[in-house]
Amino acid sequence: LILAYAPRRGRALVHAVERHRVKTVVLGLINTLFLAFFVGATAKPAPLLALIGMLVWLVLILVGSHGLARGVGARILGRDESSGPPGDALETLLGFGTLLFACAIPLLGVFLATYWIVRATGGAVLSMLAVEAAPEPRSADPRPVDPPPAPSSPPAGG
Repeated sequence: LILAYAPRRGRALVHAVERHRVKTVVLGLINTLFLAFFVGATAKPAPLLALIGMLVWLVLILVGSHGLARGVGARILGRDESSGPPGDALETLLGFGTLLFACAIPLLGVFLATYWIVRATGGAVLSMLAVEAAPEPRSADPRPVDPPPAPSSPPAGG
């Protein structure tokens, strides 16, 4: 669904989650702690703000887990970035099924779910902050430019 409505952002999300594991964990941990503190601090005086904070965190988790599931599904199917653009629903379904199955393992599933929630949050934030590389400037002349000849040195000796 995300790739259907925003294909560039969807690819950035999968790329952020797959290529920047440490960044997604750090950003996810920072955002999770901030949103937990925000919700806790505003729960009594302003419950509407606390609800908005919970909804923002939930959206970050849902969007980020989509990229995480796509990456897991692509890895299971043996696909990489060079095999074509992400966009297969089978990757997403297989990835979500695998993540849910892993989270159902007693004791280990709680730790995996916590880790994946933090990574999903960080992946969503990282993909929102991702700046696309500027295209390389092209010259008006399509012919290749030959390098200038090397300077010749005077003969030695005399």
